[in-house]
Amino acid sequence: MIEHRDRLLRATGWLALLLASFAAAAAPRIGLVTMDPGETYWERFGHNAILVAPEDGSEPLLYNYGYFDFDEPGFLLRFARGDMRYRLVEIPLADDLAYYRDVGRGVDLLWLDVAPDKAQRLAEFLQWNARPENAGYRYDYFTDNCATRVRDALDDALDGALQRQLSGRSHGLTYRDEAMRLGAPVAWMALGMHIGMGPFGDRPLSLWQEAFVPMRLREDLREVLTAERHPVIVAEQTLNVARLPPEPQLFAGMFGRVEIPAGREPRLRVPASAIERIGQLEFVDALGPDGAIERRLVTTGDVDGSGRAEVLSGLAAVDHVILFAEDTPRDLVARLRPDVLAKGADWPLEDIVGRAEVEAAGGRVERIAVVPGVSTSALLARIRGT
Repeated sequence: MIEHRDRLLRATGWLALLLASFAAAAAPRIGLVTMDPGETYWERFGHNAILVAPEDGSEPLLYNYGYFDFDEPGFLLRFARGDMRYRLVEIPLADDLAYYRDVGRGVDLLWLDVAPDKAQRLAEFLQWNARPENAGYRYDYFTDNCATRVRDALDDALDGALQRQLSGRSHGLTYRDEAMRLGAPVAWMALGMHIGMGPFGDRPLSLWQEAFVPMRLREDLREVLTAERHPVIVAEQTLNVARLPPEPQLFAGMFGRVEIPAGREPRLRVPASAIERIGQLEFVDALGPDGAIERRLVTTGDVDGSGRAEVLSGLAAVDHVILFAEDTPRDLVARLRPDVLAKGADWPLEDIVGRAEVEAAGGRVERIAVVPGVSTSALLARIRGT
């Protein structure tokens, strides 16, 4: 995941054979290159890069989001805090492979079925992104690293197929699971990440989120299909044979966790019956910005005495707040023309402001059962101290 090299060696003799079958293509070929974990601490998570093989058969270029300046002042402290500055580098494939071959790290290549126009657009984007004025970014171990940047660029080239097919599935893993597993051979790094991660590290991840680990992204791509229901991977190739031990695997009892209560804060709550559980994942159906019902991956806490579950992440209490100066929201409702206007069941239908406007526009009015003590009126009363 984190790459640094002291030297780059050029090796070109075998490269013509690698590209011979692609020389006549009408657009550049796109591939995912995955490097196995290394022995030094910044190499423990592995690495991904995008390979662009020009249509004229010339030397392929590797787009590598994992470069940083090891000599930067305060590097170790910033590394430990996760406050890193990375950049994208365009480099000939043979030059990069020489380093991995020297240190014994395995490297493999997945050629992807990317439409010619999308492949050309991706190549142009990567060229632009690799310019010195565009190349830098603030690195985050889990949400913005060399694998997630590659994942997002490939997802765009595949018309969103990766995110659509990976977001609703999971192995039940968490950021902590993966960080501790891969960091285990470097005890001080694993301990530091374990202590500093907090509750964020314990949310079950979708396959899309798991792809922050380069090797997970490689494995997940093997299950992705194109719009025509064909495998997105058209060929696989080993570029360097691994001489180092394989990445650590999870096993029962590998981790332990202790929770120490440190106070409570108000949280959004939803009826526990609204939560759907699939394996270790929890979902809530919500109305999306386009008006369609979408499934939200959430993390829940305890369930109170009224049967309402605490939502820790994945769902906001309020998406939008619109202020109005009039005594009632009638004019606002008439302008918005919502598909559904919701009001508490303690309101008679004929007294609901905006009902006529909503129904005239083809919408409907829903009266929602009142839960004692959690109504808007009760909340305002508590705020006012009455």
